[in-house]
Amino acid sequence: MELNYLINDPDLTKSSSKMGTKFWETLCLEIEKINPNTIVELGSGQGCCTISMARVLERINKNGIIHSYDVFKEWGGYEEISDRLKDRGLGDFVKFYKGNVFETWVANPTEFDCLLIDI
Repeated sequence: MELNYLINDPDLTKSSSKMGTKFWETLCLEIEKINPNTIVELGSGQGCCTISMARVLERINKNGIIHSYDVFKEWGGYEEISDRLKDRGLGDFVKFYKGNVFETWVANPTEFDCLLIDI
């Protein structure tokens, strides 16, 4: 998988100093291998994983969706992440749910092909 489109992303480049590019490479390669229709993301944080997974879906599964759950109290909230996704043409790949993941998704789990837990 060609990862230049990820490595050159300003949000991921900024975050890479903490995570390392190997993390993004591994995440994206695993998402590509799974080729999911539905990803559940527990903990959106700054949205870097969300953006990365949406970029992979854009390339391999245009009908894929990410259901992202977080309390959105830090890092600007889901509006900021949503704006960054829209700026990249990825807004249709993600639906956000605000609230404690244990009270939202864990209490009422939905079907998924891939689950990312980052809380």
